[in-house]
Amino acid sequence: MSTANMSWVLPTTRTSGRPLTVDEIAGVEVSISGDLGANWKVATTKAPPDLTHSISDLEVGTWIFRFIVIDTNGKRSGPFDKTAEVADDSDPSAISDVTIVIT
Repeated sequence: MSTANMSWVLPTTRTSGRPLTVDEIAGVEVSISGDLGANWKVATTKAPPDLTHSISDLEVGTWIFRFIVIDTNGKRSGPFDKTAEVADDSDPSAISDVTIVIT
């Protein structure tokens, strides 16, 4: 099992280009998908100044982490997705079939 330790930088503008202050951000919703985005589970919502989160017990495979900013009016940003791979670091299996011919 592995742990994903993540951190992020808050946006400083809205999609309109107008400034967005930290005081206008209610939180960042962090979601996770282990099936290439078919299903999502909200892991946490972190309010500033907390800009980090860890998710443990990740099994081997591809994981997608989704980050959505929520402002104090409840408006939500578009998603920012980041993919990470948990590699299989277990030992290889033993050879299971050997043919020996003695002549």
